Amino acid sequence: MSTSEQEEVLAAVKGFLASISNKKPPFAAALNFVLPDSYAALSHPEGLIQCKLGELISRLEEDISKIYESGAKSVEVSLFEPGPDVWVGGRFAAFWAGYSFKVDGEEKKRGVNAFTLFKREDGWKIGGLADTQWEASEAPPQFVNEVTSEMMAPNLDLCVLLNDEKWDQVIELMLPGGGATYQRFPHTLLTPYWPEFFSKMREMLEKSSGYVEQKLMDWDGRSAGELGLVWTPFTVTVDGDLKVVGYNIFTMLKRDGKWLISGCQDG
Repeated sequence: MSTSEQEEVLAAVKGFLASISNKKPPFAAALNFVLPDSYAALSHPEGLIQCKLGELISRLEEDISKIYESGAKSVEVSLFEPGPDVWVGGRFAAFWAGYSFKVDGEEKKRGVNAFTLFKREDGWKIGGLADTQWEASEAPPQFVNEVTSEMMAPNLDLCVLLNDEKWDQVIELMLPGGGATYQRFPHTLLTPYWPEFFSKMREMLEKSSGYVEQKLMDWDGRSAGELGLVWTPFTVTVDGDLKVVGYNIFTMLKRDGKWLISGCQDG
């Protein structure tokens, strides 16, 4: 942590974890830390869970209620290694860190979270989540503190296909059931699933008076086994004239040996 903005992002994530720790559901306070219509993709031992963040909190309430009903006195979720690592660009941020899940002080599970956060009028809010999880007794997956060429390839391919308007091939790069969350001025937040997202992009590009080119650059990120996070600045030009500068966050999940984009956010 080196800037006040990074500290604010860290505080928001810690606040969210505290809102679901060492207390019985319901977790009404947790809703203060999230944008409920944005997406979560959780790769857990029992399978892949995809839902909106508002639905995820309801799932957590149900699961943790069962733990307390079994006789447990406390349930705690806290940050753990690797990380935390924080990237901030204006009103947009990515957060990567491990976590530990304990019941009555005994560690049961570990995992890694990849959060996207948007700065709204009332502070930083979680607007995207992907994670992976394993039993605490198991060896952790491999942690990689860079974006490998294999993991970056789908994101670069996505730009090429969008630039060339090859819409029938774009969807092959995406994890089915995922979507995008992006903020438009002044404070409008849009959360389409992939089909609607690409339909809107196609409509926008077809209305353009010139050749629209999107480029990614200077990317950074992390991976933990089958979970990946990519933080990358981007530009959009029309006939070579710079029109848009921003940041993308891509969350990635590996399925059958292939990296797929599980979520995309921009700011």
